Amino acid sequence: RYYAKPGHPHLIRVNFHGAKEVPTRTCHAILKAAA
Repeated sequence: RYYAKPGHPHLIRVNFHGAKEVPTRTCHAILKAAA
């Protein structure tokens, strides 16, 4: 699955078992690390 964050032209791929279950905090941390 690919998630596009507003303001981020690139797509971020989340390689997690059940990305929907990942807390928002973790998601933001992943986005920051991938940025």
